[in-house]
Amino acid sequence: MTTREIADLVQEMYGYHYSPATLSNITKLVDKDIKALHSRPIKSRYVMLYCDALSGLKDALLEEFPKGRHQVCWLHINRNVMKYIRAKDKLEVGDDLRLIHQAIDLKAALENYDKFIKKWSRRYPKAKQILEKHDNLYTYLTFPKEIQRSLYPNNLIENFNKHIKKRTKVKEQFPNENALDRLVCTISLEYNERFRNRIHKGFGKVQTELREMFSGSDSL
Repeated sequence: MTTREIADLVQEMYGYHYSPATLSNITKLVDKDIKALHSRPIKSRYVMLYCDALSGLKDALLEEFPKGRHQVCWLHINRNVMKYIRAKDKLEVGDDLRLIHQAIDLKAALENYDKFIKKWSRRYPKAKQILEKHDNLYTYLTFPKEIQRSLYPNNLIENFNKHIKKRTKVKEQFPNENALDRLVCTISLEYNERFRNRIHKGFGKVQTELREMFSGSDSL
């Protein structure tokens, strides 16, 4: 659509008149923000790296941040395991999986893991394979207990992705890739502004512990 067509559409829908030149200037301002978002610097240090169980993501992240601590998402692991579980066993298998990632410490998690493997591996060898291919199941347990339940799933990322899908679904089609990029980047900027000064559950209580964990450390 041309800026003149957009101006006519805005006036028809909302009763406001904007000249084509004004709309063009607004677009330029948005493009400036989008360019800044795309070119923002990546920090040299991150406390933790998240991703789902998609093959290759972990290696790519650790190649870029070799000292990073990586945690695979337990919710994705659960979903992948449950694909291979018969309906009559799903509830019991799900409960046994939760005993692993909701354990109070690493020792309990490993004990519950061993119990799970002994109990289910012969009946469901695929479940065993899914669990065994990850060496980053328990990274979250190295952090304070107050925030561990926020670390083993990647709910923050999942919620943000759902927010983007919800906003883009309203507009059934985009005239070009730049139009989609503008919308997604605008959503991202709004989301960042909304949550900029918010502290996720538990993190406010353990600020001192986190500073002590990473102050002067090369482990990030």
